[in-house]
Amino acid sequence: MSAQGSKAADSLSGAGLRAPQRRRIPPVLGRVLRDPTIRIAGSVIILLVLLAATAPILPLDDPDVQDLYAVRANPSADHWLGTDPIGRDVFSRVIYGARISMFVGLVSVTMAFIVGVPIGLAAGFRGGLTDTLLMRMVDVVIAVPPLLLAIALISALGAGIWNAMFAIGLIAAPGYARLVRGEALAARELDYVLAARSLGASNLRLMAVHVFPATIPAVIVQCSLGLAFAILTEASLSFLGLGVQPPTPAWGSMLQNGFPYLQQQMWMAVGPGVAIFLAVLAFNVLGDALRDILDPRLRNRRANL
Repeated sequence: MSAQGSKAADSLSGAGLRAPQRRRIPPVLGRVLRDPTIRIAGSVIILLVLLAATAPILPLDDPDVQDLYAVRANPSADHWLGTDPIGRDVFSRVIYGARISMFVGLVSVTMAFIVGVPIGLAAGFRGGLTDTLLMRMVDVVIAVPPLLLAIALISALGAGIWNAMFAIGLIAAPGYARLVRGEALAARELDYVLAARSLGASNLRLMAVHVFPATIPAVIVQCSLGLAFAILTEASLSFLGLGVQPPTPAWGSMLQNGFPYLQQQMWMAVGPGVAIFLAVLAFNVLGDALRDILDPRLRNRRANL
């Protein structure tokens, strides 16, 4: 090749005509995808979500249809987990109950996020009197046992799934507020936040664009743990008759129906009990694993073990 051709090739390569490069997975996402604990917990959660989403098209018995000839029937090929005291298929009701639990968990966590995160951001970023007033209100709510506060709220509002979701979201919001406040207190002193402030950025822009992104890893972990809390609390309220109302299938109300027959026909309570156990365990394990990966201090400590 001539010297001119060589120079032309060099100029073309310098102009940016290079071979396409493969897009790399972000390091944090790579660690998340490679973690075996997250894979196992995530697989359980994905399975529950798929069952909940596809329940209407699965070959299942109608969860509300009563078979009076098969009341409290033993597990069989026709009824994998037997039937309840009025002849409804327990396995079908467990699968349809997943829809309720996942829906309640998602709505409750979304509400807690919407209420708690702005309170925590305002308290942590502003400090002073604003921090004191907001955190004292948060402390009052946290001081009351969560289930007792949920029962009190539902007693005032009335039983039902929407009131249950409102109560769960409200009592979970203080946890988000305290967590975000702590993260915001540290983030507001970072160099890039101080630089943006010196350039004239407004407080609202500082909180939304610079401080809030620093709290996202902690909030992601809190959302995972919050889903477990919401599912467990909803099951407790439904067990007490304050949550999802009959005949809608819900894991908590199924446990309540099977409780009197626990020693004779235990399968009526085993199905919903195992479902609650797996869902709560999977979200808690997922949250703990995400915390270990997303928190640099815990990640370094883990690497040194």
